[in-house]
Amino acid sequence: MLIRYPKGEAQRLSEAQDAPLEAGKGVFVRRQEAGKAEVLILSLGGLLGECCGAAHILEARGIYCDVYHLRFIRPLEKEHFTALMGAYKQVLFVEEGLVSGGMGEELAALAGQGKLELHFDYAGIPGAFPGQASRAELIRGCGLDGESLARRIEKVRSDLRFNEVVDMVRQDKWRSRKI
Repeated sequence: MLIRYPKGEAQRLSEAQDAPLEAGKGVFVRRQEAGKAEVLILSLGGLLGECCGAAHILEARGIYCDVYHLRFIRPLEKEHFTALMGAYKQVLFVEEGLVSGGMGEELAALAGQGKLELHFDYAGIPGAFPGQASRAELIRGCGLDGESLARRIEKVRSDLRFNEVVDMVRQDKWRSRKI
């Protein structure tokens, strides 16, 4: 199941989108200076604008994100994506297809096989058939709009920070560190 409506003209969000196609790879459409971003948002399909919107919202809140657009599903250069994801603490993959059996599951498996130390999350269309609505309403209803994606990233960051503090307390390391 996909949310596909005639979209009119494709959004041009970055000059990188004009780069020649490279088999198995995508392009960065938004990138912070080296080492500044802890979050990578991977986009597939027509949700690139929403992903860039989420990155913009988060930047205003002091959270820096890079946005990488997969321009196609296959082929997938596994070594490239393992290295790409491994450079971040948190990765969110966003697609307009089903979560179950989608590309997000394949990338999650790739992160697991690479034993990457990061939090990988993916967002897409839930298994239940959505009601009839405009494309924008469906995207918002599935939590795939920029604001919903930003909240999802913030929640994961908050949960990870909480778990880090709990681990520090369990290991009795909290006294010597600023929490």
